Amino acid sequence: MSADQKPSVNEDPNQSTERLGEYVTLQNFNRITQYLHSIRYGHLTQFLEQVAAQTAKLNVFEIGCGYGKTLSLLNQNSYIKLENYFGIDIEDQFISFCQEKQRSPQHQFLLADVRDYAKGLKQPPFTPNVVVALECFEHINEYDIPNILEWIASLRCPLFISVPNEVGPAILLKNLGSYLMGYVRHKEYTWQETLQATLGRLEYVTPHSLGHIGFDYRWLAAVIHQKFTITQVGTSPWNFIPRAFSPSLYFYCMPRNI
Repeated sequence: MSADQKPSVNEDPNQSTERLGEYVTLQNFNRITQYLHSIRYGHLTQFLEQVAAQTAKLNVFEIGCGYGKTLSLLNQNSYIKLENYFGIDIEDQFISFCQEKQRSPQHQFLLADVRDYAKGLKQPPFTPNVVVALECFEHINEYDIPNILEWIASLRCPLFISVPNEVGPAILLKNLGSYLMGYVRHKEYTWQETLQATLGRLEYVTPHSLGHIGFDYRWLAAVIHQKFTITQVGTSPWNFIPRAFSPSLYFYCMPRNI
């Protein structure tokens, strides 16, 4: 399991708990992984401060809330006035953890699948004025993503998405670095697949499913562009890094009038 790959909600609870511990350990594997995983929150803060400058208070809906780190970030930021927060995740251990430590009725966590919201089977407890999705769209089947983005677009609010870069020189750097550090992310690939993905030949790579391998951020960007104006694509670890070399990409999206 890679550091951004969350356990399945259908797993045995004991196995799920064990894998959750592994998830946290991998996120903090060493200073390099800690730093790279923290960059998404810097971009998110910048995005939310931009949105907050245009509205009195934020009502945040987060897809794939994990351990609730986004809410902690919001609560610590004096420039952002948070009114309501609602985070969902398909992993019950994440949600249980968040519900235990968070008691405010205005800040809620729910075990739920975003596809149910996209289908109209569920509704958020308030009308969001910003939607956040950190490192989760790569773990959604691609045939579900257009419907999810269509639903988010219907909310008429800004959207922030972060995803890993799994194509181009970035994947060679990431997988080689993972191998040299004794990390795990390269194990999802064969070395031949790493080379083919580096060359952009994803047709020779295992098709994308719910993991990282085969994921193409360029496809996601094209789908986002149909419904949103992408005002910025942030890169890592600094914004002057070309997208082809960036370990992750950060999409700053504003609603489009269609």
